[in-house]
Amino acid sequence: MKKEHVSKILIGALGIIMGIFFVLSIVGIVNLLREKQNEKQEENNTQAIERQENVPTAKQADLQQLTWKQVDPAFIPWPKRDSHGLVVFRDTLWLMGGLGGEPQQKEYWNMPHYSDIWSSSNGTNWELVTNNAPWQQRRSLPLVVFQDKLWLMGGWNNTVWKYQNDIWNTSDGENWKRVSKQTAWEGREGHTITQFQGKLWLMGGVRFDTRKTYNDIWISENGKDWSIVTESAPWSPRYDHAVATFQNKLWLIGGVPLGGADATNDIWVSEDGLNWQLVTDNAPFSVRHGLALEVYENTLWIISGWDTKQGKGIRDVWYSKNGLEWQKTSQNAPWRGREDHATAVFQGKLWLTGGMTEDWSWNNEIWYSSFEP
Repeated sequence: MKKEHVSKILIGALGIIMGIFFVLSIVGIVNLLREKQNEKQEENNTQAIERQENVPTAKQADLQQLTWKQVDPAFIPWPKRDSHGLVVFRDTLWLMGGLGGEPQQKEYWNMPHYSDIWSSSNGTNWELVTNNAPWQQRRSLPLVVFQDKLWLMGGWNNTVWKYQNDIWNTSDGENWKRVSKQTAWEGREGHTITQFQGKLWLMGGVRFDTRKTYNDIWISENGKDWSIVTESAPWSPRYDHAVATFQNKLWLIGGVPLGGADATNDIWVSEDGLNWQLVTDNAPFSVRHGLALEVYENTLWIISGWDTKQGKGIRDVWYSKNGLEWQKTSQNAPWRGREDHATAVFQGKLWLTGGMTEDWSWNNEIWYSSFEP
């Protein structure tokens, strides 16, 4: 009896030991599978990161390879136009004002002018904010973000048939307040408003009623009150030029004098807004006015414009890392040559809207930059 009892105990102990080994084996297998799964996940993550890193970006790609893609026209609800405003404000793209129509129907001065405001959170889908902004129908309306507000100044008001020197601002893009009915500088169009060194700077412009083109410079510390910097800058009187703040300097490029026949391709630079230096009076790009000038990826970009020597809009795109040396992108833009289009840098891309082509045709196209083939 004792031997049988001992045998039962040994058999039971052996069973327990085998059970423990079985459990440990299962645990080991599970852990091994988990390790393999983790290794696979890490491999997948690494491949995903590599794929993501291989997607061309503005910083990685050769700037010369910049191309353009068009937004589906079916998504664009606003009418054809040029001389409108386009600006990024509160992480939203805003488009407003300008003029457009069909040249076969009316003379230029009688073309429809707009007082509408449109907004977009992605550049593709647009919402009408209002069709009748309080600043009334106008073209050539510079927009600038300053002191956490969006500002609009001057331009041609087609409602009262008058050049304006009024000043408006808004905190939300929808509700506008007139800050000044008449400021110190004369009403005009084709001028620029630029933020530089914490101040606003107005330069140049034209009045066709008095046959006057300007090369004056005005400055404001609050957007409302303006003082003259100079009535005669060293660059010639002009309108439809372009100005940008780049590398802590003001850069002025192109434009055209009264008469519209002899556009320039000169480049001027200033460290203080008062003293200007001529960089070149004959840049490698052709003469032009109605051009766009943007700072994108710490690079200065010139986009299209009207070449008065060729008598047409041009499709080229130029860029410079220092404002002195310029290169042309390897391909011309796919759109028709144009002038008085409006551009902005939004969500890591260059955006172009509207404009007028050489046959006096307006459009409401939207294009954005890309580095993908």
